[in-house]
Amino acid sequence: MIQERKLAIESQIMRLLKKEKKIAHYKLVKEVINILNLPLTSKDLQGCIDDLIRKDYIKRNETYSDYYEYIP
Repeated sequence: MIQERKLAIESQIMRLLKKEKKIAHYKLVKEVINILNLPLTSKDLQGCIDDLIRKDYIKRNETYSDYYEYIP
């Protein structure tokens, strides 16, 4: 994946999570694909989500694992 695309995806994920605070995986994927209008695969998005979790910018919800939460 090209670095610029990865940065755009991660930035959009962070914008959505800052706004929503908590979001379901399917909704996050749908929103990012619609907003960026890039040919993305779920593998591209999952890699970016995993990177953001490793960097402690977002986390999985403790109760519902298919939800992500913004870490302020």
